[in-house]
Amino acid sequence: MLCQSCGKRQANTHVKTIINGELTEHSLCSECAHKMGYGNSFFPSNTFDQFFSSFFGKNSLMEDTLRCPVCGASLSDISDTGKVGCAECYKTFLNQLMPSVQRMHGNTHHIGKIPMGTALQVVEQKEEKEQPKEKSEIEQYQEQLQAAIDEQNFELAAELRDKIKALSEKAE
Repeated sequence: MLCQSCGKRQANTHVKTIINGELTEHSLCSECAHKMGYGNSFFPSNTFDQFFSSFFGKNSLMEDTLRCPVCGASLSDISDTGKVGCAECYKTFLNQLMPSVQRMHGNTHHIGKIPMGTALQVVEQKEEKEQPKEKSEIEQYQEQLQAAIDEQNFELAAELRDKIKALSEKAE
């Protein structure tokens, strides 16, 4: 299929837009797509990289030397298609892919969703797990306080009393 903009080159970018509820589809060549602002969102164009590639003869962002051992995809293959070949590609191209994944999805780790009603249970369980830790700290400070009083070290006892009071208020 030829580019619908210039009609000269082979179309390799397909753009779907919805304007006022109306779906329009365009098939464009990469040059026309770039001119219209439809770049590859997976790897943004980098003017410095393009500038230096003219001197070195190869785009340093798209090194073909590294390939996925499972599917054989290179970084330029992933950039051209916008799709990762397999799960191993994420490990192989970790340093190159993670900034793009972070930018597109806002995070690099899948968190998942929590069904309605269970979110409160998760928060309560988390609070229950944290409370024993605070109580054990309070108990430790109480033991140290008693030892400080027995030794008549009242300055240390006052500090421990204040720590116990702060932890008790925090636990409530």
